[in-house]
Amino acid sequence: MHALRSPHTTLVAAITCGALALGGCNLAINLDDYPYQGVVADLSAPDLPVVEDMPEDMPVVEDMPEDMRIPIGPVPTPDVIITEVMVDTSSPEGSSTLEPGEYIELYNRGPLPALTSRLFLELDLVTNNKVFIPNTAIPAPPSAIQPGEFFVFVRSDDADYGVVPHIATNRYYNWGDLNSSLALSNSGRTVSVKYRVDLQDPSKDELLDQVSWFRGRLPEPGEQAEVMGLNIQENLSISLRADQYNATIARRAEPASWCYDQSASLGMVGLLGSPGKMPITERCTDTADPLDQ
Repeated sequence: MHALRSPHTTLVAAITCGALALGGCNLAINLDDYPYQGVVADLSAPDLPVVEDMPEDMPVVEDMPEDMRIPIGPVPTPDVIITEVMVDTSSPEGSSTLEPGEYIELYNRGPLPALTSRLFLELDLVTNNKVFIPNTAIPAPPSAIQPGEFFVFVRSDDADYGVVPHIATNRYYNWGDLNSSLALSNSGRTVSVKYRVDLQDPSKDELLDQVSWFRGRLPEPGEQAEVMGLNIQENLSISLRADQYNATIARRAEPASWCYDQSASLGMVGLLGSPGKMPITERCTDTADPLDQ
C-alpha cells in the first residue's frame, strides 16, 4: 500500500498484483496533475477486460463506506490490554452450568486503532479455544476500537444480569450466541487477547495481553495460587486499578495491581463491576467485603 500526499488532498492506492494472472502491473500517478491520471498496466495478457466491459454500477473507492475499507495485508499492532474480568456468576434458577454475565473488558491504551476484525480472545492455552468477532455479529461492533475506548467480550447476558445495558452502544460482542460452551472456568484459566496482524498468516498473531487465575485465585507471579493472590468471588469482578493502566505487563501481572470492583450493581442478580468503564477508585477494594451501594 502506498500513501501519497499533496498539500491539498491525500490519495491512498492499494494494488494487489499477485492475484492477477498478469506478467506484472505498474501504477503511475502525477501528483501535480489533479485529478490524478494514468494507471499504466501490462496489457499483454490475452482476454484482459477493458474499461468498456466493466458494469456501469461497479463501485469505486469513493462509494465504499469508510468502515469497509479494511486492509487485508499486515497492519501495525495496537496496544490493547485486559482491564476487567467477571469470572464467577451465579447460575440462573434451574441451571447448574450456564453462567450468564461473564465478561472480559479490553481497553485501547495506545495511539493506534485496533481493528475488531483482527482482535480475538484465546480462552485457554491448552485447547486454544478462540473467540473472534464475526462480521455477522448483532449488534454490529465498531470496525475499530479507537484509542481511549473500551470493548467488552460478554459470554451471554439477560435482564437479570444487566451487563450489556451498562456498556456504551455496540461496544461489546456476545460470544455465547454462537458458542456458549466457551466459558470462563472458575478454577483456572489463562485468557489472552491477540491480534491477527496478517490475515493471510496466523503464525504472525501478536500477543497483546494476558491474565491468568489458578485454583480460583489471581496468583502472584512465580507463586502457587494457594500461597498468595486474589480469590475469585461470585458475582464480583476483578479490575485493573485505574492508576495501573499504563503499567508494564509484568507489573499488571501482580495481584496488587488489581482490585475487587464494586463500582456499580448490575441487573437483578446484583453483579458488581464496571464493564465498559474505569473502576471508581474509592470502590476498587483490596477485600471482597461488601460496600454500601
